[in-house]
Formats: sequence, structure tokens, C-alpha cells
Amino acid sequence: MTLSAQEENLAALQAAEAAIRHRLPAQGADLQFVYGSLPVTPGPLTIRHDAWPGSATIYIHRTVPGGWSTAAPGQDYRLRFLVYSTRPLQRSDAYVAERLNDVEAVAEAVARWREEITGDYLTRQRAVETGALAAGPARMAALQKLAVARRQAAATAEQLVVVEDAPPLGARSEGAPSNSFDGAVTIAALRRLIAIHFPRDAQGKLALGVTVLLAPRDPAATRNAPHLRALWYTATGPERRRDPQVIRLGWRWCLSENHTHSWDETPWLWEPTAAATATDAQRYGASDLPWERLGQEDCETNLAALSEDETPAGRIARTILLQDLDRIAEAMELWRIGLSDDVRRLLVGQRFDPDVTYTVRETLAKAAFWRFAELVTAEKQRLEEWRTAKKGRARKPVALPLFMLPHETGASRKRLFLGAGEDGATPALSLGSTASEARLPLALWQRPIETDLRRFGLWEENDT
Repeated sequence: MTLSAQEENLAALQAAEAAIRHRLPAQGADLQFVYGSLPVTPGPLTIRHDAWPGSATIYIHRTVPGGWSTAAPGQDYRLRFLVYSTRPLQRSDAYVAERLNDVEAVAEAVARWREEITGDYLTRQRAVETGALAAGPARMAALQKLAVARRQAAATAEQLVVVEDAPPLGARSEGAPSNSFDGAVTIAALRRLIAIHFPRDAQGKLALGVTVLLAPRDPAATRNAPHLRALWYTATGPERRRDPQVIRLGWRWCLSENHTHSWDETPWLWEPTAAATATDAQRYGASDLPWERLGQEDCETNLAALSEDETPAGRIARTILLQDLDRIAEAMELWRIGLSDDVRRLLVGQRFDPDVTYTVRETLAKAAFWRFAELVTAEKQRLEEWRTAKKGRARKPVALPLFMLPHETGASRKRLFLGAGEDGATPALSLGSTASEARLPLALWQRPIETDLRRFGLWEENDT
């Protein structure tokens, strides 16, 4: 890089700084502009402000045609926005690599990002303080987009789902769930189910970088050693938006315990025979949920009407309504789920950033608490079988990792764990730190998204 190019690069970034200060006059004097290691490298120009929420930071890279840049010719500025206080993975994915041609466009983008991220953070902070997280307008808008996307996917499943390897038709190995394959599967029905149920983002688009585990080649061996790579039949979505937006089916070597989405224990999500025979009790936890009382209106009234209903359906319905009202602790009490002291503080926002509390409560508002006791019992049995299989093995406590807390960037990161309570029988939630990437698949501990689609009238039972 010649000296003239260095000087030209620095001048361009200084012009962007001037435009940003002009566009944000109220904050211009307090904006912190850091030029990295210029003029040796092309930036980036880092922008911070003490009043911005958390650790919000904007990075501006200057590009030089034919040099280090991957931008198209004529696009001289590449912006990247990171904010560590509002779910960095989602935010960085949403705003990464916006490429602009002139300083005015750069200044406009910075102003837009600052308004969005500040507004988003303050909204979350108010939601934590007032207890109004679930079933709001944003949630309903996302569900409506999802319903539309699912119907479109079902109609175009033949083009959307690419079968690279034949699916595992016929009986599975000994030890597989009883409602597994019976050989009556058709490829068309398989494609349709996967097109409908494949994970999607808030806009209804295929989730990026997602691989769904469908069935292992050897179920018994996989169950006994989830920490080892095994051959799985998988559904894999696109890595990037510019990639072909299709779902590819095939055999792949995977480390099952590290995958968020695994459907081998919920085969009705993808296997046509299981989908045709699965009961509402298997799907939703009870066969006679009072759907008419689970709509968006009159949560308090419906909760009062169900207060004496101690049937499984009644308790599940009350749990969902309490989650809609952001009364998460009460919902867990219905199922005798214990909470450690740090989890209790986390749920009320004590000693934790409001956004961390928001994310945890928002996630638990979608949890199927009625399944927690069964999950703990099954894991205790699995650990006991492992211990007795070889002499000298010590007994391990149940510690099922549900999800990682936001903003955890070190090698050992905090996660919410599901384990056994002090009595050894009831489930309990606690916080712990681990460097492991293991997690419990969402399909096992979150209620199916069809529950929300059906209760809000966005999906019919026969749509699947």
C-alpha cells in the first residue's frame, strides 16, 4: 500500500466521521472515533458513545478497488454493527457488511442503527421492569409470517427440499422409539413435512446455518455416546442468504449433543407415518387442550376460568397463559420446578443486565415445563445405565444444558441447566459455566410452535 493510498484512505474515513457528526448533532461532540492502526491498515474506524446501550460499537471499513476489499467496484465503505447488550449473534448477522457508496449514506446508516438499537434496548428494559414480554405485537407478526411461509413451503416442497441420499425407510435398529418408521413413507410426504417444520427466522425465511438431525444410523450406539461423532440422516439449510435457499437431505457425520435441532425423538415432525399416527398428547402434552381459552385476548379471565382444572390439559393451558402474562415463576410452580437463588435473581433482573433477563424470560415463556420431570427421569436412567456398564464409574448428577446466556464470550460460558432438585426427584433450574457446546434439542423442552399457531387461529390441525 503506497503512502498516497494510505493518505487517501484516512481522508475518506475522516470525511465519513464529519458526515456522521453532522447527522447526529446532539451526540456529535461525544462520539468516540478510533482509527485502529491507520495508516498501516485500512481501518476499521470504530465508533462508540457512552450513552449507547451496553457495548454498542460500529465499525467502518474503507475498501480499495483491486486491493484487500471483497466489495463490488464503486462501493467504498463497508459497515459492521456489533452490540453486545442485545443478542450479538442476531444483531451482527442482521447488520453485517452493509456496503455503501458515499459518506452521506454511511452517516444515514449509522443514525438508523443507533435509533434501532437504542429503541430495542429500551423496549427490553421496560418489558423487564413491567413484566410484559410474551405474545406481544412483534411475536404475533413473526407467527403470521411463519404461517404464510409454511403454507408457501408446503406448496413448493418438491423444489425446496433436495433429496441427496435416500431416507432411512423401513425399521430402525433395536432400541428405536416405537413410533418410528414402518416403510410406508413417500418422498413427497417427507419433503412436505420437512419444508413445513424446518426452523425459520422472524421473517419466515429459512434459518441460516442450521442442520436438523433426523435419524441416526445406529440409534442405540448414539444414545450411549452422544459425545462421539455418528452418522445421521440430516436436513441442512443454507449457510448464507446468497446461497440457494433449499433444504438438503442426506447422511452426514455429526456430533449429536452439539445440535440445537434434533428430531429423532419427535419423528412426527418429518416422518409421514409417525405424523399420521401421532396423538395430541405426544405433540402438545395433552389430548384435549382447551384451544378456545388460549387465544390472545382475556388471558386473566381464561386463567381464572381454568384455576380449578387439575387435569393435564388444564394445567398445561394455565401454564401457557401464565407464560403469556410473563409470570414465569408461577408457571414453573405448577410443575414443582425448583429454582436456584441465582436463577431467581436472574428472572427478576437482580445483578444481571436487563437484556439478559429479557432473553431468559422470553425463552422460558416458550418452554414446555410439563416435560421437564420426564426429561430428568430419562437422563437419570441413562446416567445410571452408563455407570453400571463399567465397574468403578462414579455417579453423575443430572445436568441438561438448555441454552447459553447472551453476551458470554469466554471459553467457559454460563448456561441454564435442568437438573434434579434437592429431593432428587423433582426438576430444578440452575446456572452453571461450561466450555462444552452440548445442549438439549429444542424439540424436547420447548413447546411446539404449532401450539401458538393453532391457538391464535393461524394454523389448522390438518395443515400438517
